[in-house]
Amino acid sequence: MRKFLTKAKKQLLILGLIIACMITIAGNVSLAVNKTAIEREVDNCFNHDVSIGPVFYIFPNYLILHHIVISKADDPLKASSFTLPKTVMSFSFVDMIFNGFLNVSKVTLYPSTVSYYALSRFLEDNFQEILEIIKNSPDKNIVIRIKETLLDFDQQGQPDYIAMELLLKIRNNLMEGTGFFRADQYRYSKSQGEETQRTAQGWPLWYKLKSRLRPNGLEVDHLILRSQVLHSKLRGGIRGGMINVNGFVFMNSAKKDFDQEKYSTVRYFRHFPEEEALSNVDTFILDIDGKAALMFPDINIEKFDFTLNNIPVALQGVISIQQPLSVNASLSFDGIPASAGKGTFFEKAGVKISGTLENQAFHANGEGFIDFIDHKGLSLSPEAAQADFQGLLLYFDQHQRPSIDLAHGNIFYWVNKNEHKVSVRDVEVRGNIKMEAIKLIEITAPFYEGQLKGRMWIDSTQRPSKITSRVELTDVDTDAMEELLIHFAKFNGRMFSTMNFTNIPRLALSGDVIVHDGTLTDLAFFNWLSDTFQLPDLKAIDFRKASAQFFIDSEHIQLRDIRLRAKDVRVGGYYDMDKENLVSSKLGLSLSQGLLGKSPKFKPILKIFKDDDPYLGFDFQLSGNMNTMNFQWLPSEVKRRIQTRIPDFIERLIEKDVDAMMDAGSKKSRKAD
Repeated sequence: MRKFLTKAKKQLLILGLIIACMITIAGNVSLAVNKTAIEREVDNCFNHDVSIGPVFYIFPNYLILHHIVISKADDPLKASSFTLPKTVMSFSFVDMIFNGFLNVSKVTLYPSTVSYYALSRFLEDNFQEILEIIKNSPDKNIVIRIKETLLDFDQQGQPDYIAMELLLKIRNNLMEGTGFFRADQYRYSKSQGEETQRTAQGWPLWYKLKSRLRPNGLEVDHLILRSQVLHSKLRGGIRGGMINVNGFVFMNSAKKDFDQEKYSTVRYFRHFPEEEALSNVDTFILDIDGKAALMFPDINIEKFDFTLNNIPVALQGVISIQQPLSVNASLSFDGIPASAGKGTFFEKAGVKISGTLENQAFHANGEGFIDFIDHKGLSLSPEAAQADFQGLLLYFDQHQRPSIDLAHGNIFYWVNKNEHKVSVRDVEVRGNIKMEAIKLIEITAPFYEGQLKGRMWIDSTQRPSKITSRVELTDVDTDAMEELLIHFAKFNGRMFSTMNFTNIPRLALSGDVIVHDGTLTDLAFFNWLSDTFQLPDLKAIDFRKASAQFFIDSEHIQLRDIRLRAKDVRVGGYYDMDKENLVSSKLGLSLSQGLLGKSPKFKPILKIFKDDDPYLGFDFQLSGNMNTMNFQWLPSEVKRRIQTRIPDFIERLIEKDVDAMMDAGSKKSRKAD
């Protein structure tokens, strides 16, 4: 009996195999005969042309489609076409046999490389058609699995890929999906033809979607985005060509190396950690409220409002996804009261930018402004600034560092109602954002016929982020810097400077400045000396070196260790001015006897110094309000000996003349403003 059963099982197995083979053969023959009709039926479902290569049936419920080509009839260059090398579909065998229709339950797309621009064009042109196919399917239950596929953003023969995966489940009107996007680094080698080699794997941006199909669109219950440095939860929908979005984004810009095991594909597809907290959050984007209209090829962003670390931000503009991708947008920022948060320093700011994405770089022109907080008339606080830029280039260099090149730009800013201007050209900026906690930005540029080199460190672990920088200026022409600071026009020479900046505990700028081989002209005090004592050489003083150390913040401007060395003139001392425009200064002036001997008024006095030092020193003090400074000739041995030759009223007359000269200069400056 047992042998009989065993023999019967074998016979049934053989019979089953024969039936399966017959069904498989019949199915493949039917597919071959009806392939053109199937292709035509699929083609009629979309606004693109669809051609299908070899199709195979595998018992009991699998279809394998090879080389599906999707293209646009009005695109002779095939820029809107892409190919799916292998697609596997599983269906209900029972429905096929007994009900006579193909009820697909799962579609798997195997790895491929797809042009992002072609795919976006297909989805844009066929979005409603895809929704109709899903809604009109017999069972409305389907699983779509896209295995690791490369989205190619390349247009110039160089690889620029973003990898993606997707697992999407559709049950009735409910759609749930999980997947990721990942930007890898690739290297292109001409010696190997068109082959590419991945040099580094990027951090995946995982997403989880829960949405519902509606008669006129899609309602998104939530879209969760997660990576090692980001956590976001969004909601909204697409209805009648309008996109609405709300939600929040948290970021940790100080994160270090990627944790491959924690962010593995298996872990996320099996159990998406949507409630897992992100550590060390330093960037908060909250209260997102966006609305955009889809008008292919344009996306019109009617509004996109949010708060960035408690600063209200509003975005408007148009993004065109045709080739090349273009952006025309404006950003506005509203400051918050200083009492609401440490580090707030502006009332309002804005940026307008227009550009295109070409050759793996964003090319842009634009302008911006910032209105600083009113410090109630304090003279050292900036009031406003404006900027314009042309030929801005944003890209990643060969070391995958974010980079900025700027062809030309101007910055205008106002302090004490005085306008200043900085012009730059051929600026190169390189960033290292992969450093943990502290980010490094390096800047190089020609600067007023000299050179500028700078480094900026951003410590995002502090609240607010601490910014420190060091800038070195080399061989700069001070004549060309008159727009930046009018006083540079008085020093015609080659300048070298080192500047250090920090924003913690308050905005402060310090450093030193040296001018070599220059000429000092149009300085009010020397003009007065020249006119009063008939010394025309003081109208223009050639010097070997002039230098000073400086410190500037919202409370003070300090010039220390002021030094000037010329053939007949030497100057030393300090100059301080506070936020109330109150000046405290002591200066020492030494003039050579050879220079003083040219003055008819000084020549008789020189007789009492003929055996002394070849330079005579005069010490002065400046005090009071900057616009009405008091001048005082301080006691010294030189003054004592001169006093023996001149009456006291002459000394007082000299001080009065200097006071009047300074007051007249201040009034002239205010009138010009």
